[in-house]
Amino acid sequence: MRRLILLAALMPAAIPASPATGQENDRPAISGQDRSRGHRMLRRLRETLERYYYDSTYRGIDLDRHVAQTDSAIDAANSVPQMFAVLADFLGALDDSHTRFLPPGINVEVSYGWSWQMVGDDCHVVSVSESGDAKAKGLRVGDRVLAIDGIRPVRENLSTIGYVYYQLSPRPGMRVLVEHEGGERAELIINSKMTRRPPVEDLADLNNRRRYWEEAERSRPRHAWREIDSVLVWRLPAFIHQDVEIDRLMALARQHRWLILDLRGNSGGSVATLLRLLGHFFAEPFHAFTEVRRDSTVEQRVLPVGDGPFMGEAIVLIDSRSASASELTSRVLQMRNRAMIVGDRSAGKVMGSYQISLTLGSVWQERVVPFGMQVTVVDGVMPDSSRLEKAGVIPNVAALPTGADLAAKRDPAMQFALEMAGVKVTAAEAGKVLSR
Repeated sequence: MRRLILLAALMPAAIPASPATGQENDRPAISGQDRSRGHRMLRRLRETLERYYYDSTYRGIDLDRHVAQTDSAIDAANSVPQMFAVLADFLGALDDSHTRFLPPGINVEVSYGWSWQMVGDDCHVVSVSESGDAKAKGLRVGDRVLAIDGIRPVRENLSTIGYVYYQLSPRPGMRVLVEHEGGERAELIINSKMTRRPPVEDLADLNNRRRYWEEAERSRPRHAWREIDSVLVWRLPAFIHQDVEIDRLMALARQHRWLILDLRGNSGGSVATLLRLLGHFFAEPFHAFTEVRRDSTVEQRVLPVGDGPFMGEAIVLIDSRSASASELTSRVLQMRNRAMIVGDRSAGKVMGSYQISLTLGSVWQERVVPFGMQVTVVDGVMPDSSRLEKAGVIPNVAALPTGADLAAKRDPAMQFALEMAGVKVTAAEAGKVLSR
């Protein structure tokens, strides 16, 4: 229920010249055709849930009743953005981090000129664009974020705030209440930079997968490493690398006494990749975790990789953006006493999902309206029956940067890990080991 209230609080009642109306003409009104499309989208969302969602009980929700209530809410909506919020609420009622509505091709790219992140129980500014309005208005890296448009950002709602501002309803700006270093508070009206794109109007363009994959490859995060005496520091930004890359870096790790594996900001990726990585740490196969699907369970096992396991000491760095595969990797190594986990509590977003492309209309009709949804297809359960979803991985050692650390690019977590491995550095020097 808190997520639904948050969505309602963040969605405007009517938006003149709103970019969130996607392929419709920008207008606050809603037509009969809009409502008809909303009802048809709801039917497609329900069909997708019934086909793919991992829990056939829908987490205790009476689906027939929920659909009827959503139909009524669509009829009561007074703008297209409000109707999209209703459809988002339909899936948001599942209270599931990996199931959400993807609205019809929003024809705008938005940049607010800054980014935020949870550090412990506080939200902080972690980057500010040099050319954006945020910097001009006085926003600073390290500032504590007290409210975004009147909503206090906490761990439980931060991803929903990002979803609303970037996917569901991009907007011309936001009102941000921050606390600067030293305790001074400031309320800033920050204008965004909005770039309009041509709307997607046909399936041929929507399904241009070659262009999509080429762009994905260009933007694929690259891992980085550095050797310092007997230590290999390795930042793995995502679990989307080929086996040969994992094998090559672990072969290098075997030449060192210590491995510092930096999974901060790693949002996850392939289960096969995480199992491949874990296989380099163990000499015997074992049950790592169980995937619970709609009609089956799959026991995921770690199998040894190579001629022998990495025998050195391992430290894994995590933060509030470490999610999914990075959480499973960290927790398996922690449970089996194979690595010390250092940093901040992880995201607690461990479910597996599909992203489903849906459409209304066809290429034979005048218009195609593309939309979609992300749907959870698998839940993960650890061997001791615990779940990481919403709980996250609790580090063995908490090492959190202060606002001043963020502003000065100091890295106390990396400093602690290096000093554990016998490398004496300052927090400022640690921040330069692998530029992030």
